[in-house]
Amino acid sequence: MLLESKARNPRVIWITVIAILIIGAATFYFWGRLSSQDISLGAQVSPQTVTVGMPFAVTVNLSNNSSNDLGDVNLSLDLPDSVRPVGGGSRAIETKSAGDISRGGFHQETFQLIALPLQGGAERTFNVTASYTIGSITARFDKTSKVDINVQDLPLTLELTAPDKVFSGEEFEVTAAYGRDASSNITSDLPLLSLRFDYPGTFALTSSDPQATGTGSNIWPIAAMKGGDIGKAIVRGKVSLPDQAAFNMAANLVASILGNDYVVLSKSAQVSVSPSPLAFNVSVGDGSRAVFQPGETLNYILSYKNNTAVALQSIVIKASLNGEMLDLNSLKTNGARFSSYGDTLTWDASGVPALASLAAGVDGNVTFSVNLKSIYPIRRLNDKNFSVKVDARIESPTVPYLIAANSTVNTSALIVKVAGQVAVAALGYFRDAPSGLLNNGPWPPKVGVPTDFTIHWKLTDYSTDLASVEVRVKLADNVKFTGQVKANTSAMPRFDSSTNEVVWDVGQVPATSGILTDAPEAIFQVEATPQESDIGKYMNLLMPTGVKAQDSFTNQPLTAGGDAISTRLPSDPTVGQNDGLVVN
Repeated sequence: MLLESKARNPRVIWITVIAILIIGAATFYFWGRLSSQDISLGAQVSPQTVTVGMPFAVTVNLSNNSSNDLGDVNLSLDLPDSVRPVGGGSRAIETKSAGDISRGGFHQETFQLIALPLQGGAERTFNVTASYTIGSITARFDKTSKVDINVQDLPLTLELTAPDKVFSGEEFEVTAAYGRDASSNITSDLPLLSLRFDYPGTFALTSSDPQATGTGSNIWPIAAMKGGDIGKAIVRGKVSLPDQAAFNMAANLVASILGNDYVVLSKSAQVSVSPSPLAFNVSVGDGSRAVFQPGETLNYILSYKNNTAVALQSIVIKASLNGEMLDLNSLKTNGARFSSYGDTLTWDASGVPALASLAAGVDGNVTFSVNLKSIYPIRRLNDKNFSVKVDARIESPTVPYLIAANSTVNTSALIVKVAGQVAVAALGYFRDAPSGLLNNGPWPPKVGVPTDFTIHWKLTDYSTDLASVEVRVKLADNVKFTGQVKANTSAMPRFDSSTNEVVWDVGQVPATSGILTDAPEAIFQVEATPQESDIGKYMNLLMPTGVKAQDSFTNQPLTAGGDAISTRLPSDPTVGQNDGLVVN
């Protein structure tokens, strides 16, 4: 019995220790929880309604109604992105030390904050937390309370007035009227404000009233405003866009808050381009194609029509040619003058007499042609996705009645894409030590005796990224796939027994692969057994190889083919011209 009691002592000790730890942890937890129930934490916001960009105060009150002293008390605000301390900075948590608070004690801290502009709701919520120790216990306890604030926008008004439609080249006017809302109960000074116009890239500013004095030609600083004060800015300009195009004009009131600029109010207007009095369009051929092959001829037609009731005099047409694939040596101008400065063609009455005067309702066209280069100008890795652009403009000094312009103008632009190309080289070897695959069998090939050969596929992708690249070849009669494969890609050649084809599912291939970077390459081995009908001939090993892919730039399919392979093996430098003839 004594021995049995001693054997059980260690187990009893461990159970006792674990029980003490559990009881201690539970006591600690519940005691801290009961203690925090006697600690009061709250916050008040002043003013009750907060205004964007204007300081407000959050006063945090902590009352210690517990029977214990609180030590090393920290009060912190966990701020959302849209609220920041008045002092600036990007701190998401603002903390202040309250020191020690004895039982029955009270402490108050005030945080100065500012609300930033935020779309999607006026309410902001964050937490205030008191962190402290209790009595002689060093562990920290937290008490958290939620603070809700209601945020209102700055008392500002903004209206934007713009025409619904304009003609290309016609000067038009846009007015932004702003002010401070007189009905608002906010009397404090507002943050520093400015008015900013946002123009499209095609907008050419001709004048403004008042003249912009900010950091750019589109910014007007706004002086301090009292309730009911108003102001405005007018901009005038032109756009050169094709018929039926549309663009946006926008006005923004911008507030400078904590050293950063925020748009606090914005208005925009969409303006469309009315069909021009002088219709104009650029096309290649009948306009049905947007993708062309290297070496093709581009036959451009620049069509125009006078839609006014008056004759348009002294018409000038200009076309600027852009694109590395253009072979300008092949350019046929058809009555135009060509300037190598800017690669620009110009037609006027000196070369096309019909442009001297275009009667009301009459149409016409000018033409030119240019070839695409047959070879891609690839020198760097980013030399890809080639295209050709023609920017054209037609203009007459005649201005129809009621049109506010110095001339009658229209523009047209056309971009055509140059398709990519893919190529596959199919190469056969008998002696192919570099591949690491050993070919067995007699050489020259012998009737009835199998001989191994290695086949190499090498891909070249010229100018566009390719997707869904697949290479296929059908095995000739009496030829087998051995299953020995290698590749410098993740995909390996496989055998499709249903079609008697070797297939390489390459997937994606970057542009210029095989030109500036290593070519994707796959190697596989086949076994050929010559028949009596092959004696004195080269035995066929593979039918012509085919590759298909999707051009990621033009979104069009690409195909190419490689040569059939026989025991002639012209790519194997160790094989003479007649070495591959089958013998008996």
